[in-house]
Amino acid sequence: MTFCFSLSERLRFYVEQHPPLMMLLLCFVALAVAFAAFGTYVGSHDVGNSDIVKDWNTFLQSVTELQFCPNGNLDGSDDVMSLNPALRKHVAFPLVDHANLNISATSEQWVNISVLVPLVFHASGVSEPGEGPWRVTIAGHQLGLKGDMAEELINMTVVTPWQRNACGKGQACSQQRTLNSCITFMASTSLLPQTRKPPECSMDNFTNSQILSRTIFAFQRSNMREEASCYQADYYPDPSLTIRLSKRRVVDA
Repeated sequence: MTFCFSLSERLRFYVEQHPPLMMLLLCFVALAVAFAAFGTYVGSHDVGNSDIVKDWNTFLQSVTELQFCPNGNLDGSDDVMSLNPALRKHVAFPLVDHANLNISATSEQWVNISVLVPLVFHASGVSEPGEGPWRVTIAGHQLGLKGDMAEELINMTVVTPWQRNACGKGQACSQQRTLNSCITFMASTSLLPQTRKPPECSMDNFTNSQILSRTIFAFQRSNMREEASCYQADYYPDPSLTIRLSKRRVVDA
């Protein structure tokens, strides 16, 4: 008992004589506890990496902020607002390079990539998109991009719903519909996410003439009239595409 009392008196005396040093020690202890608690939380929870501004989940989620209107709605109809002149200039560009469809460099700055994603289009007062391909050109600012990227264009070729072959042992293959869409993006590399990509798909069965025959135009939902007949998109995020904060990154920090 006497020993404990003596130890507490010495500790109190030391604190009174060296307050700055004790405050520094307390700060280090608090910091160590905070790092330990954060490391424990990251180890038991999925935490997104804040250094990654744009992954494929966030990129595809931004597509759902748009409405996609058939070309016919623009001819002699007041259902949609006038088409952006920049988009009208570029919609005639071929969207698919069949020389190497999945991932091909079309120039030093442009790439062509086809991915299979859980992005579903549904109709609002217009017939379903159908199984054939259709194309759309989107401006960067429509996806929330800023600066120079806001004026750049992204060409999309969409086949939805995507058909896949289902083959059982000893059985003939059958076509099954999935909730996925096969989408070919043709854009500058700076516009597309540089993180883990969704599974690839191929549109080799379609020609450019088939794709160019169906043009869709993208508009901000906030700019659309309620009576407009357009497609809307729903995206179901794939957890495997989100870049998580790893334990190693926490230790390095």
